[in-house]
Amino acid sequence: MLSNPLLPRPSPEPGSERDLLADLWRGDRASFDAFYEAHFQRIYNYFWRRLGTVAQAEEATEAALTAIAQGIARGQAQRPLERWILGKVRAELLLRDRSAHGAPLSSGFDVHPPREESTPTRLREG
Repeated sequence: MLSNPLLPRPSPEPGSERDLLADLWRGDRASFDAFYEAHFQRIYNYFWRRLGTVAQAEEATEAALTAIAQGIARGQAQRPLERWILGKVRAELLLRDRSAHGAPLSSGFDVHPPREESTPTRLREG
């Protein structure tokens, strides 16, 4: 039976996930290679399906894997690891979407001054 790379896989045992993060944090090359092999295709497919071109998917995948590796090196990775990785991948997609549409990057809590008609009359007159 063939597996679909877009479908989530069962999470590894908690101990193995913890061990993998520790090995990655120490810079173990074999662990990084295993991590890369386990996640590259799924991340690439995610971007390809959403961005639509090979070039954009490759660029986004590289950026996401770099962000993931930097997060692991800084000790920011959280368990369950799959959820944390998906968060990093989605953040990269959001960044690209905002950049492509010319929208400014913000925290999502932009404060806009109220429109004139939304200000109570007693405040406008005062």
